[in-house]
Amino acid sequence: MSWFGGVMNGNNTAMELQIEFASAGTTQSLIRGKNGGGSGDYIYIDWGDGSAIERFSDVEYDSSTYERADHLYGGTGPYRIRTWQQNFDRNDPSNNWSWANLDTTIFDYDWNGIANNGKAKIISFGLIMLNYPDGNALTSEGMVFGQRRNNQQPVGWDHMYCQNYPIVSNSGTRLLQNFFRTNSNKGLWKDPYGNNKKLYWFNNADMSPAGVFSFSFYFQDQMNADCSSWNMSDVTNIQSLFRSCSVFDNDGNDDIGNWDTSGVGSFSQTFRSATVFNRDITDWSFASCNTTQRMLQDASAFDQDISKWTTNDGGLSTSSPGPLTFMLDNSGLSVENYSRWLIGLANWAYDNSYTTAESLGATGLEYNNTTYSGIGSGQYTDAVTARAYLVTTLGWTISGDALA
Repeated sequence: MSWFGGVMNGNNTAMELQIEFASAGTTQSLIRGKNGGGSGDYIYIDWGDGSAIERFSDVEYDSSTYERADHLYGGTGPYRIRTWQQNFDRNDPSNNWSWANLDTTIFDYDWNGIANNGKAKIISFGLIMLNYPDGNALTSEGMVFGQRRNNQQPVGWDHMYCQNYPIVSNSGTRLLQNFFRTNSNKGLWKDPYGNNKKLYWFNNADMSPAGVFSFSFYFQDQMNADCSSWNMSDVTNIQSLFRSCSVFDNDGNDDIGNWDTSGVGSFSQTFRSATVFNRDITDWSFASCNTTQRMLQDASAFDQDISKWTTNDGGLSTSSPGPLTFMLDNSGLSVENYSRWLIGLANWAYDNSYTTAESLGATGLEYNNTTYSGIGSGQYTDAVTARAYLVTTLGWTISGDALA
């Protein structure tokens, strides 16, 4: 892009969005971050209604919790709003941007892109930075495009014409819980030409996820982005990350098998109901795992040899491998791959003197008495004997499976 004579070059950045209002007399706000060195002198706003371009610092309204520039619109639009910043530094919180509406008496700065009061809708946008208002619970949830806490939904989002993807500024805070979670806003994964979009900004170490990344794409049944280059080394929770992503198979030349999951505690429901997913993730580490419940439940196409999960990086955490309840119910594991998983679990428990009784969900799966070598120490080599060790000797509950 070359908006405004090339402001997208170098350390300059810009954003545009197109807005329609439900009624005339609506105030639109741009919020700027606080607690940084910036003054707003280098942020410019074209409100898109023919009024003069304004410098943020000349029109900002300041309070104890946020800094914002307001603009009152006489009509309903549509209006194309453009704002740009010179000398942008993504690590300076004062450079963060977000948009909000002003209600009649209440300022809504929950991140919904446009507040959830039905006054406006986003049709397109370019680059968006995130604002963390002081004292706002938003800081615990990071950046969100889909469903906010308490089931709030941004109204009228149409992502089809997104020309660029957002930058998550403020690299010290990269929580992306509920990032694209939604029950209704599912149209962002194809560009106007029918191609799958890519979340390029996660490829940058300063913008990659950190900490809690749970529910981030929950219910995004059109999500099929290339996630292979994401840096996941700082992520601790991927609960329900791709849950109900019914077309997700990590479209691209590579897949997510190279993700560093050594710090992840919760794998709960990660691929639940991801009905076409069948990528090789056998090299994932479960060294910090504390739960895999429902991880692959109803992932009906998934059929990989996951026995290596019991040995990668030393295998499952012996302090607490976590609930395995419903983990594999109605998944697509073949007789061989499920048999190998049982053998891997038995060898892991035996090798680590792990005697805690666990519960494993395996509804619809079958195992056999074929000998499979090279799984762990090899104390157990067939699933019948391995399963008997887990159930009879250690007291495990394994439900729903059957001998083939």
